[in-house]
Parts: sequence; structure tokens; C-alpha cells
Amino acid sequence: MWPTLVLSKIQAVTTFTVLEDFVKRIGGDRIEITNLVPSDSDPHIYEPTPQDVKKISKADLIFYKRLRF
Repeated sequence: MWPTLVLSKIQAVTTFTVLEDFVKRIGGDRIEITNLVPSDSDPHIYEPTPQDVKKISKADLIFYKRLRF
């Protein structure tokens, strides 16, 4: 009998909802996403919380977009 291979989902963090949607489409059911800035919040004034830092430290992948003004 062959051993069963169990693959865990990739843990990803996104910084805003557009990236969250993009990553969901690419990752499908193989990825679990935590989005830091909710859709009803302004990402320009986002300040990370200690809980956000903890989520980021546990992630396999982090997706963010940096804008220069």
C-alpha cells in the first residue's frame, strides 16, 4: 500500500481586497488567504496591529503592493 500524501494549504496574507481576489483566482482551493485591510477600510491609513504581525509571521506567502506618491 502506498503512503497517503497530505498537502496542507498554502497560507497567504494579502494587504487589500484587489490582491485577495487575484490570489484566490490563482490559488483556488490550494491556498488559504488572510486579508489585512477590509473592503470598507482605507488602505492608505492602515496601521498594522499586533495580530496582523502575527498573521504575517505565520504566512508562507505575502502579497502586497507598494505605491510611491
